[in-house]
Amino acid sequence: MVLERIEQMQPGRKKPDLAKWANSVRLMREQDGRTDDDIRGLFQRVQADDFWRVNILSPDKLRAKWDDLH
Repeated sequence: MVLERIEQMQPGRKKPDLAKWANSVRLMREQDGRTDDDIRGLFQRVQADDFWRVNILSPDKLRAKWDDLH
């Protein structure tokens, strides 16, 4: 879902390192105490915003900007 949206916005974009993405999601869950619903919900809100949708293109960025976005 996330990758599909990014590919729609930026066709031809280099494929991400999915292992790194998975690790970032794991860290959000384990270290930051986020639930899957929290992560999914915030990403969906980001995708609805014209500014943030082009600036948050990975779980790393989502994690780094979590407090600003939430």
